[in-house]
Amino acid sequence: MDPFLHNLFLTKLDSSNSCSNSVSNYIETEFVLLPSLGMFFSGKYKGVKQIKIKKLTYKEEMILTTESLYHNNLLLLELLKSTIVDQDFPIHELTLVDRDTIILWLRIGSYGSKYEMTYTCQNEDCKKKAEVVWDFSKLEFPDYSEEYLEELKETGFISIQINKSTIRLAPMNIFREMEVNRYIKSISDSYSSKHKSTIKLLQAIKEIKEDNNYITEVEEIHKWLKLNSLSILETRKIQKIIDEISLRITLDVESECKHCKNIEYFSLPYVDQSFFGLDIKKYKENLEDCINYLVFWGRLNYDAVLSFPVYKRRQWVDRTSENLKQLFNT
Repeated sequence: MDPFLHNLFLTKLDSSNSCSNSVSNYIETEFVLLPSLGMFFSGKYKGVKQIKIKKLTYKEEMILTTESLYHNNLLLLELLKSTIVDQDFPIHELTLVDRDTIILWLRIGSYGSKYEMTYTCQNEDCKKKAEVVWDFSKLEFPDYSEEYLEELKETGFISIQINKSTIRLAPMNIFREMEVNRYIKSISDSYSSKHKSTIKLLQAIKEIKEDNNYITEVEEIHKWLKLNSLSILETRKIQKIIDEISLRITLDVESECKHCKNIEYFSLPYVDQSFFGLDIKKYKENLEDCINYLVFWGRLNYDAVLSFPVYKRRQWVDRTSENLKQLFNT
């Protein structure tokens, strides 16, 4: 494993400036079902179908409002490290569909099941701003096809024979995604969008067995692909398997422009660091105001407020406001 990436998964984000060390040990948790069914985890975690996740608190909101994490594409990783209760859990082995499921759960639990996005109407006579809304409560999570399920359960990969070599394919996990992205960036001068299919192969190929030798490193797999030019049929066959075993959460919706009634269709936005949609500066200021409000007017302990799940803190703000209205008759 790349030492740099290895340290990313082991090192916890320093939150000493954002959360008191004396915060209550109470945390609110739930079990989240993983679409991968734990088939791709190693050791004692093999076959673990659900993991315990704690709901977002002030600590995670500080992560969400740390601008540098957005620039470094580390925000989702830090959220996972902060919210997965089992500190020994191999986060780097989470498939992307597992990661997206956890992030969706965190967002729904803190900010509700509705996700709104503004878009420009594609009607040439309109071109006005319109809004599309997704309801995450209607999400349906994907399953592996029966064609590959048994082999995936037994081995954790799908084997395909190419001449005298055996290529083993597996759904891309978090570590592989970062590993491939890091490698591609190192050779970016010679790469362009036309190499998407190669990148897809590098992300999905777990290893190549050739003459009793195992090729596992991204760079070595890339060299093998260049030396062993795959035919169009072989490439299509591999791509088909990759698409079948790489689950994606989908939720397609239609939206009608309120100005011209033009109807457009949208897929679920990609779950990434912009998915929470927070105005970092504005949200951070409001967050501090809410905490001070509850401590002063709600007579709550400062550390206790920091440990509140986001949704519960909002409930306390509403309750405190109602009490103040009744108290001052306004």
